[in-house]
Amino acid sequence: MEQTFADYPVYDAVKNVSSSFKETHEDFELYRKLEQYREDGTDLSKLKGDRSWNLDKWKFVPMVHATYEMAPDYIDWFVYIEADTSLAWVNLMNWLKTMNPKKPYYLGSQNVIGETTFGHGGSGIVVSRKAQKMLAEYRKQAGEESYDKEWEQITSNSCCGDEVLAKAFLQADVPLTAAWPILQGEKMATVDFTERHWCSPPVAMHHVSPVEVNSLWQFQTSWVESHVSCREVILNLFSI
Repeated sequence: MEQTFADYPVYDAVKNVSSSFKETHEDFELYRKLEQYREDGTDLSKLKGDRSWNLDKWKFVPMVHATYEMAPDYIDWFVYIEADTSLAWVNLMNWLKTMNPKKPYYLGSQNVIGETTFGHGGSGIVVSRKAQKMLAEYRKQAGEESYDKEWEQITSNSCCGDEVLAKAFLQADVPLTAAWPILQGEKMATVDFTERHWCSPPVAMHHVSPVEVNSLWQFQTSWVESHVSCREVILNLFSI
């Protein structure tokens, strides 16, 4: 639902999905209720249901296209995370410095469904400008209306939006670059501290509660303050 929250704009990630699906498909039942609640002035906290997962899968492909269209030219990297994912900003910046955004990177924690290797959405997905551009150009060449119709049909028959996104990137000749365990589907309390994770900087952790997000942010902030000078942090932020 589009709104402003704490001075930040919140966008409707499925706004551009065609009305033929939004008005009739069962996956959008919760979406239609949400719109009706807002129109009636009903308390949104009273809206309950277990259909949000079915709706969630529809956001991925439209969201990626929309963010590329909205982003100014100086944006080199696009980072997609969920509400229950914690991001270590300094680690992210230092990690991205090792890669060239003019190359087609679609980075994610590798998962497999059937023959498709995809980046797990909950662990976070990072995409370079080049990869975003290649996807946008493929869509334009195919004809945006027919392209969107094709991918909406694919999404309607798929279980997971992050898998659908991987297929879209593959169609544009951008395969997944595996980024596990840097992009992590676990959290501090559940990750196995073994040789599988040694020497890998944690950039994202998944399934964290709001309290855990805050704790990780406080730890990260205090660690940077005690180990890295402000000048170094600023240089890291603006040197990519």
